[in-house]
Parts: sequence; structure tokens; C-alpha cells
Amino acid sequence: MGTDPPLRFVTASLQVDYLKPTPIDGVLELRASVVEISGRKVSVQISLFAGGQECVRGKVIAVRMSDKWL
Repeated sequence: MGTDPPLRFVTASLQVDYLKPTPIDGVLELRASVVEISGRKVSVQISLFAGGQECVRGKVIAVRMSDKWL
């Protein structure tokens, strides 16, 4: 975000752990943090909260696309 040209990523790995049912009638909060940046690879952890309780936890590994792929 905020780059010109925009950086583009593809998902290399996606892991999702469903910890408890997520209500659909309230505010949801997402908290994410970058775990590692290594070359073109970025690893991010994220949690979804409803009513202050963690309902979902996940991890994504994204790889920045080469200009040759565009």
C-alpha cells in the first residue's frame, strides 16, 4: 500500500484454525502482525476477535510477484 507502482503478492500458504463459533451480529476485530520478511516472502499472523474472544487464528505466507509475472 502506498507504493507506485503497487506491490502485488500471491498466497503461498494459508493456515486457518477455527477456535470457536463466530457470531454474525456484532463487531469483529482483526489483529495482525508481520512475523518475518525474507526477500520476497512475507509471513503474517492474524487473529479474529468477537466480543473480546479470539474465534479464529491464522497465518499466511505471501510472495511478492516478480515484474516478469505482470
